[in-house]
Amino acid sequence: MVTPSPKPIKTYVVVNPKAFNTCHLQIHHDNRPILWAETKRAFFSKPQVNLHTGSEDGPIVAAAKLKPMSSSFLVAFGDAAAKEIWEKVESGSFTKKQYGFTFQERQYCWRRTHDKSLGASSMGSQDFKLLDATDDKTVLAAYINQKWSTREGKGRIDWMAELGQDVEIMAIAVLLGLAMRIRAARSAAAGGAGGGGGGGGG
Repeated sequence: MVTPSPKPIKTYVVVNPKAFNTCHLQIHHDNRPILWAETKRAFFSKPQVNLHTGSEDGPIVAAAKLKPMSSSFLVAFGDAAAKEIWEKVESGSFTKKQYGFTFQERQYCWRRTHDKSLGASSMGSQDFKLLDATDDKTVLAAYINQKWSTREGKGRIDWMAELGQDVEIMAIAVLLGLAMRIRAARSAAAGGAGGGGGGGGG
């Protein structure tokens, strides 16, 4: 049974080695990279982010990719290219406030948060907390976006419980897919607003 702490037991920092380029990210713990996230884009296909361990060219331990014409996206644990076993991650509401996934027969969800006690912004839309779907009052982790930083960190993941390496990797893959989904939605909204000669963006 996981017993969350009221304060983070550890923090991972999402580092952007190349300022303003989100195609190559690193996940750091104690100032050392432990995971590398590479977004691949190809003509006539949706972008896919691969999560590597060991180095930026190391084994793929998880992946996420967008679905055409859909607000959902797909994630896979392990090398998705080799297994082609993808799980659908769907929004749990019309307002896109949470995204749920199942791993090792347990259901989790990343839910948008404005909880200041977690460090979230009261006005932002890219801060999320990780919940067990059967107990949505217990926070397992929190992702706090730091959008204007560059090398100092694009965001941080505060873990309130020890979930195990596999669950952490899957949760991070879903988080990366969620970030891709948000960027794609904003890009589409900006393109629609520009084409319409004005109008609010997403």
